[in-house]
Amino acid sequence: QPRTKKQWRMQRPPLRTLAAATTLGLCLNFMFPTSSVWLGLRSANRGAGMSSMVGRGGRLQGKRSKMPVLSSLLNMPRVSHSRSLGSSRYPPCRRMFNVWRASVSSSGSTPSSGTEDKTSQISSESSNSRRVIFMGTPEFAAVALRELLDSHHEVVAVYSQPPRPAGRGRKLRKSPCQILAEERGIPVYTPKSLRKPDAQAEFSALEADVAAVAAYGLLLPKPILEDKLMGCINIHPSLLPRWRGAAPIPWAIIDGDEQTGVCIMQLDEGMDTGPVLARRVYDLEPGTTAGELHDSLADVGAKMLVDVLDQYETITPMTQEPESEATHARKIVREDGRLDFSKPAVEVLNRIHGLSPIPGAYFELDGVTYKVLKATVDSVPGAHEKDAGTVVDENLTIVCGDGKCIRPELIQKQGKRAMTAKDFLCGNKIQPGTQLKWMITS
Repeated sequence: QPRTKKQWRMQRPPLRTLAAATTLGLCLNFMFPTSSVWLGLRSANRGAGMSSMVGRGGRLQGKRSKMPVLSSLLNMPRVSHSRSLGSSRYPPCRRMFNVWRASVSSSGSTPSSGTEDKTSQISSESSNSRRVIFMGTPEFAAVALRELLDSHHEVVAVYSQPPRPAGRGRKLRKSPCQILAEERGIPVYTPKSLRKPDAQAEFSALEADVAAVAAYGLLLPKPILEDKLMGCINIHPSLLPRWRGAAPIPWAIIDGDEQTGVCIMQLDEGMDTGPVLARRVYDLEPGTTAGELHDSLADVGAKMLVDVLDQYETITPMTQEPESEATHARKIVREDGRLDFSKPAVEVLNRIHGLSPIPGAYFELDGVTYKVLKATVDSVPGAHEKDAGTVVDENLTIVCGDGKCIRPELIQKQGKRAMTAKDFLCGNKIQPGTQLKWMITS
């Protein structure tokens, strides 16, 4: 038996050996999902186990070679995996390996029944894989692009708006889609127009099956719409034909809609008038802001896009009906945010939430602009006797045209950051009886 600490240390397996064995096991488990690595350092000999390696005090006894460790990792028990081999949740390298292994197994020996199911799923995914040109610019589109890149479809190129001056320094800033595409090594095109023959020839030369569009920001001419086999499909965040146009999310909230949703549609030469390929309804909860709805619909639309690409041949396009319910969601401008306190409190509240966080609904006081980003409707005794736009208490409660009041919860002073009304009122006293500046909006 060893008598000194030095002898004990010399007879233990080195830590670097354990780390190397563990790393090798994790790599093998990553590449072979139908196997599981048992990281216990059992001996490769049948008679030797973990118990024979552990002595008094839990210390490892005897000199052990590195080979039994590697042998135990390679001689791994077989277990079943709950995730399919072709799942889009795997990284691209893993999916490529899965497809290769499926092709080898299908041309070689006969697999087991469980493997047959997984192989058939891989084969169906590879057969439905599309060559996609993605066309989008803001964060809403970047969510869909990320979902598409993580799927089994191949994104051959990304079209986005050119970099624009932004920030205090007015430096050129790339769009979220361009940044994501460059991180993933996808070619990026940023033409100012697609009407020139050179731009159309460049688009055609990519030899894609379909163009997926999400908030791109440029009108697509007829040669682009008809260039690809499957045409151009678009993610539109509204229940068409309601709210066709550039800003369907804020206008749905401003108008007090109880439901909105996402449509995947085939683009034509009209403004969001093409046939609908898929449609999903989303219930609007009271108090939802445009920013919150934007994030929710972006996730829904991204998943719907991949589903439509997978099942395109089996989808029957639906005509947008009834046409009498069609409404136009024009682009939001700054003046849309000016609050009109002569209107009912619910309408004022909807405008606040529909324009939050950007561009923000606002009022003015002493030449300073105050944005209200979140608010509630409240009833204050005697408020109906006050003029619209009057502050009735120290909590900045403001009277509206129907006698009810708006109480801001999140407010932003010009040149300052957004803060809660409680924090704002600690350093900005607006006395009861103050008349806020407002004007009638359309």
